[in-house]
Amino acid sequence: MTKHYEDNHTTIYNNDCRAILPHLDYTVAFTSPPYNMNLRVNAKQNGYISRGTAQSATVISKKYNTYTDDLPICDYYNMCETVLQMLLQKCRLVFWNVQSVTGNKPAIMQLFGTFAKNTKEMIIWDKQQVAPSANPHVMNSRFEYIWILAPEKHCFTRSFDGFTRKHGGFDNVISLLPMGKSIKEHGATMPVQLPQTLLQHFTSTADTVIDPFMGSGTTLRAAKNLNMQSIGIEIDKQYCETAKKRLAQEVLPL
Repeated sequence: MTKHYEDNHTTIYNNDCRAILPHLDYTVAFTSPPYNMNLRVNAKQNGYISRGTAQSATVISKKYNTYTDDLPICDYYNMCETVLQMLLQKCRLVFWNVQSVTGNKPAIMQLFGTFAKNTKEMIIWDKQQVAPSANPHVMNSRFEYIWILAPEKHCFTRSFDGFTRKHGGFDNVISLLPMGKSIKEHGATMPVQLPQTLLQHFTSTADTVIDPFMGSGTTLRAAKNLNMQSIGIEIDKQYCETAKKRLAQEVLPL
């Protein structure tokens, strides 16, 4: 496995995470998978069609070494299910951040059922602002899920080892504004405070954090800020370069 970037805290791989997750060592995952944003309902409203920007997914992927975010629902489910199964084989906690949208809603609901016995807790990320829909008949959305999973034997209770509200804890709604397009190469960047806050409360510097859908490297940046070891995997080479630049900075700009 060829490393795209490495420093004293962080290692980045430009690869499909399903190919290399079994060969890496880690204890905690914080990730935000693709949302399948480029899958849309067809004109008859009885099925799905790829958005125009991703209509030739295979060709685009091969030409630009990228991911077009328009998988058929069953393929999207299978991708997420496979990655979650892999993560749960090694992780004591998995933080899975996702928003329910047209292109992933049935798969997300199915995933909640498949991993019901691995569900430890659910956090709502209140983004404090509404992402407007062009369709006047669709409700605007201002929240995302942060689904916390763990091996089944640890999920009979909702308590977490090492977590206590007496030490500056919080409840299961986190209010933070998104970064929007402040990272120009990535149109939907989460604020670094989101993974950083959760890693502060639920992990220690003894953990190694992995993000199998690394994007622009926000989770890795948060881990480095906390002096933690982390691993990022990203299929899009341009995102790997963006994350490399962010990780090379000593202090993350505000």
